Amino acid sequence: MYKILDRTKRIAEKNNLLVYPSENLNYKLEVHSSNTGKFLGYVGANNYMDYPQYLLLEDKKLVPQGTANKRRELYIKRHSNDIHTGKGKLAYLLLWS
Repeated sequence: MYKILDRTKRIAEKNNLLVYPSENLNYKLEVHSSNTGKFLGYVGANNYMDYPQYLLLEDKKLVPQGTANKRRELYIKRHSNDIHTGKGKLAYLLLWS
């Protein structure tokens, strides 16, 4: 099960979102509106790393400094059409911003 890092929790709170580890094993997060409790979707493919995970690896000196930012750039290139609306926007906000 995916461990939600403090960084992601802070971003969620700031954007009126609630995040939980996903019960759907294909995804990392289950996202709800904190205003209404409405389920907004599952985000973050479980078999891929995300920005906060790369930052942790950098802190532990397991990958070179700058890896997280490089991986974020590549994520944005791959998903440039998806990061502005819907679940793509949630995934970018919570896992790559």
